[in-house]
Amino acid sequence: MIDAHASRRERWRRLLRLSSSSFTSDLVEFATVDLPPHPDEAQVALDIDRSFTAISFHPPVSSSSTIDEGNLSYTAIWSPQEVAQLRKRLKTLVISVLRHHPCLNYYQGYHDVASIVLLVCPEGSSDAFDILQMLTVNYLRDYMVKDIGLTMCHLRLIMALVETIDPELYTALGERPNYDFFPAISSIITLFSHDVNKVADVFTIWDFILKRGSISAALYIYTAALVHYRDQFVSETDPDIIHSLASPTKLFAQVDDWSVILEKASTFYEDFKLEELPNSSTTYDLWFKKCNPHSVLAGKSIAVDDLDATMAIQDEEVAEFNISESSDDLSLASSTSTLIPSVIYSKFDSVKHVPNLYKIGLTVGFVGVLIHLLLKSQYVQTKISDWASVVLTRVFHQPQWTPSISMINSVGLGRGQW
Repeated sequence: MIDAHASRRERWRRLLRLSSSSFTSDLVEFATVDLPPHPDEAQVALDIDRSFTAISFHPPVSSSSTIDEGNLSYTAIWSPQEVAQLRKRLKTLVISVLRHHPCLNYYQGYHDVASIVLLVCPEGSSDAFDILQMLTVNYLRDYMVKDIGLTMCHLRLIMALVETIDPELYTALGERPNYDFFPAISSIITLFSHDVNKVADVFTIWDFILKRGSISAALYIYTAALVHYRDQFVSETDPDIIHSLASPTKLFAQVDDWSVILEKASTFYEDFKLEELPNSSTTYDLWFKKCNPHSVLAGKSIAVDDLDATMAIQDEEVAEFNISESSDDLSLASSTSTLIPSVIYSKFDSVKHVPNLYKIGLTVGFVGVLIHLLLKSQYVQTKISDWASVVLTRVFHQPQWTPSISMINSVGLGRGQW
């Protein structure tokens, strides 16, 4: 049987600096069985039960189904047996990485990343485990610390880039406190696997990111898409429509040829280095070089054996950064009477372990505050859907509490899954 993904798999291994695979998946699975369960395994199971449902996904490597790569037409859809087998392999893969590294905090969307890895790796080898583990260690680990604050800093860099590359677009998107930009969250933390429908396009995007050896490449891709469709934003005056257009659901639905977006992203990546941006002293240098020096965006690649120690340090750095930022935000809020999203997030994140009865009371109070501020603040009126969904998700840590796309103006957190 022809392995259509062999060359891409080997290229990814090389770009991730992995040696040739010499283990079988059975050995990896056997080594995982004796490890203590990871606290997030129940959520993993729920997410995987909803995976591999999109028709546009590639047939598995072991499938007898055929595919025309040229026009992306599929001559067969997975059988129920194939889907069940893929979900079983996906669950084993994700849990294997989590059990080997209990310091990691699973997030919804990590399974989307793992599913792409699984699609290019044949059953019976350790390729999938090797690739996902290294992706996690040197690309995704910032998203798996205890606090979501570091992820938010990644997203802020998109607006920092836009401000430099296209000031008019930056103004049209709405000047935001601390450069907050939540619509891109699902795309960035899943390496676009959650929001780009054609898996062949996802493969191409991953090739681009891995070739540059940094998760920052994903930020340039989203920035390039915004700049490419800039005229839609600068010609629009309705903040709600602008917000919707910036979401991955609307933004990527327009993309017919990803090579155009990636070519623009490549130019930006070369011409606008994060550490050389005019605003870097208050963005990249502050958020990463100074406050989070062990971030994947600030430091060099680390060895797998160093992950536990690095994650512990990063958790401390993020906690200290949140305290500092909350202090600054509270000072600003008291002087301007403006609601600062990061303050609300940091306060509510601290109560995510409170019993649900008390959470309900807190939520009622929270909604009351929002209603009050809605009458006073135009900023809250136009931006509240961005960060409220993130707050509620982190408070309850239950996907059924998370608003759907339509409920939060297409912020990009869902399709009914987030």
